[in-house]
Amino acid sequence: MIRFLSGKEIDIKKWDNAISGSWHETAYGYCWYLDIVTPGWCGLVLDDYKAVMPLVTSKKAGLSYVLNVPFMQYTTIYGLKPDNVLFREFMKAIPAKFRYLDFKIYLPFEPVLKNAEIYSHTNVILDLSQSKAGLFSCFNTNTKRNIKKAEKQNVRVETSDNPEPIIDTYTRFKQRKYNSRFDDNIAVNIRNVIQSGIRTGSGELLYAYDSGNNCLGGTYFQKSASRIIYLFSAAEDEAKSTGAMAYIVKKQIDNYAGTKMILDFEGSDIPGIARFYKGFGSTDEKYFHIKINRLPKLIKWIKR
Repeated sequence: MIRFLSGKEIDIKKWDNAISGSWHETAYGYCWYLDIVTPGWCGLVLDDYKAVMPLVTSKKAGLSYVLNVPFMQYTTIYGLKPDNVLFREFMKAIPAKFRYLDFKIYLPFEPVLKNAEIYSHTNVILDLSQSKAGLFSCFNTNTKRNIKKAEKQNVRVETSDNPEPIIDTYTRFKQRKYNSRFDDNIAVNIRNVIQSGIRTGSGELLYAYDSGNNCLGGTYFQKSASRIIYLFSAAEDEAKSTGAMAYIVKKQIDNYAGTKMILDFEGSDIPGIARFYKGFGSTDEKYFHIKINRLPKLIKWIKR
């Protein structure tokens, strides 16, 4: 039987055990992480936590929704590896009160679901099991050129426990490029994720500095048992001419070369960013975007 439970009703130990022993383990599924990025989250639980699925829920104008949130690329069915039958059972277990579903999910197959729109997206990952030299040999020419540029200009990479420079840098980037603000709630969430991750040893924040000790940019990597997620980054304009961001990634790849970890870039629908990720010899994997509109006819067209 699949039960729908609020976060407060969930047995944290059993839930997290299902995540850690899952066929697909990521930081996105753990209770501590969900509590930060989507307070009030809910979940579907099969039997005695044999399989679980986190849900991001919201309510507006008296209507309930299942949606996405920043810093959680997708949900999935953790624990028991699902097939299409189990996936459909989990979808049926989402209470009927949720009239609009618009979320992303990772599955080991192409999902089939009636009365739903399903789109595919591309994630980008790098298997770190090779040696440093083996991994470096797979970098493309442009990535190698940027790394050489950084080395020539004496760029250095250091770890830090201070999230403020990366948040400030991203805030300026948003204003400069899009003439928009960095949403205060989102900034609070990423600050809390970074601080919690560093405190527990599951996160690493790396900054790049030039020879004058100016911060060029930074990247926060969220680790779990099997994946290192390239969760958040920001760069100054000068970072492009120094190869700083490629140098940060190269340093992190070196740190975990020869391990069983996966570096998860989270993919991107922006061509330039996708090219940056693919430049490290990364490969593609699919995840899916599901939309189900059960809103009343009068307002259904608004969410088309």
